[in-house]
Amino acid sequence: MGKKIVFACLAFLVYGVASAQNDSIKKAPEGLKEDWTFRGYLVYPIQFGDHSLADAHSANPGLGLTLGAFSYRNFSLFAGCEFLQYKVTDYTKIGNIDRTNYSAFFGTIVYKLAVSKKIELYPDLGLGYVVLKQRSDGRKFGHQDGTEVRLGFTANYRVSKKTSFFIGAHYIYNTFEIATNEAYRDYFGKANQLQVSAGIQLD
Repeated sequence: MGKKIVFACLAFLVYGVASAQNDSIKKAPEGLKEDWTFRGYLVYPIQFGDHSLADAHSANPGLGLTLGAFSYRNFSLFAGCEFLQYKVTDYTKIGNIDRTNYSAFFGTIVYKLAVSKKIELYPDLGLGYVVLKQRSDGRKFGHQDGTEVRLGFTANYRVSKKTSFFIGAHYIYNTFEIATNEAYRDYFGKANQLQVSAGIQLD
């Protein structure tokens, strides 16, 4: 994990936990309210389709952090980041590279649906920025900038007024900038994945 990503995620974590401790929620006249929610979770990507991440890499579990700051009725706005690492399994397609680091920074609109006193569902839709970095033995072999569209949900089980555990699933579609032959543009420039996650939420 790169030092910049570690620092950014740790800063995100400290800020989120500190904000989540504030019990006073200020309501705006328009119905918006300050509503801090922090999530920390493990995430595992399942790549599928005909593209380089699915065809020539194997995934490892990664780390995700999200922070919600404002809500309107049952809708909330979250910002988040995720870091995952893929091991190259087919050097004939990728080159002499050991791993590819996947970093995502995104925003999501989340809807809260209370099923019972203990169980809540949070469907969400988001858009983000992604960067792929190829590395081997400490050496860098370039990077690809891209975007992601995410759609999914989490299911929460509340254990106290301010704490819940959750599991989630998201479909994520990526497009990446790539300068290559037209025949390989989709292979290196697009990706599809299903992410499964599990973590803790602090309100």
